[in-house]
Amino acid sequence: DFISSVDVEPTEPLYRLLKGSAIYGILEGFEWKTDDRFLPVWESLNSTFVDYVNVQYAAMLQEKSAVGYQESANYFQENIPGHQTTFVFDSVIAAVLSLCEVASKYPALDRVNNTCCGGLTGGEVEFQELVQTEFSGASGQFRLNKEISRNLEDISFGIYNIRPTVDTSFEAVLSSNYNGTSMEWITFQDFTYSDGTTNEPTPARHIFNNNYLSKPIRTTGLVFMSLAMFFVALCAVFTVVCRKERLITASQPEFLYLLFFGAITLLSTIITMSFDESYGWTTGQLTISCKCVPWLLFSGYLIIYLALFSKLWRVQKV
Repeated sequence: DFISSVDVEPTEPLYRLLKGSAIYGILEGFEWKTDDRFLPVWESLNSTFVDYVNVQYAAMLQEKSAVGYQESANYFQENIPGHQTTFVFDSVIAAVLSLCEVASKYPALDRVNNTCCGGLTGGEVEFQELVQTEFSGASGQFRLNKEISRNLEDISFGIYNIRPTVDTSFEAVLSSNYNGTSMEWITFQDFTYSDGTTNEPTPARHIFNNNYLSKPIRTTGLVFMSLAMFFVALCAVFTVVCRKERLITASQPEFLYLLFFGAITLLSTIITMSFDESYGWTTGQLTISCKCVPWLLFSGYLIIYLALFSKLWRVQKV
């Protein structure tokens, strides 16, 4: 609504600022879904429903000695739903469903005296049911997380492309949609930049070099690690097969196995160091990987030297 009300001349700085810019925000289902049912139901509400709402609203205002307004009979046909209308709608539905669930589970609940439900108050019981309520609503899948808010994967986000119209005003055109369920961007229209083309301009800022691992370096490291692991595994198999041979028996196979295990642990460090943000890893995954590096590295060295020390110590004792 704000964008459509802007009226500026092409020579003004505000015009150049808005042209080709973008707005990122939460999307209502009816704004991009072709099979959405909320908007058809909204438009089907007739004058009978409007009259009912007006009467109820007037009674409430009279009770509170307040002043309000009355809507026209064609309100739902002349007006589109406001921003986040579907979220308000689903919140009301969730509250109603939770109250119905409470009434079904606790028919003897006394909201005044709180005489049931293990010492919980009526409000606490209703809150517990609200947190557990889940359904497919007008704004997407309704379910609350541990922070008592909507899950981001259940909400759709969109990018609106600000484009000038034939006169001195602007329009906001839905360009892309991020679907939290499928975790992907859906493009509706190509984004038009300030120069009037769909070619992405060169950023004005300096692009910082993050020194990501190049593919050849990463591949080389993983190949050499795989070869080393292969030879360690080959030696381990050889030791198991020939463990009764005099030479292998004299080498003390138990300590050889420990050496092989330490070598594999040490080599595994290369795996945790071979990935970064450029390969799509999240901050959480990289944090875990980074924490594994010292554990694998030092554990591998300790196991190897423990085996060598124990073997030499045993030889000296014998």
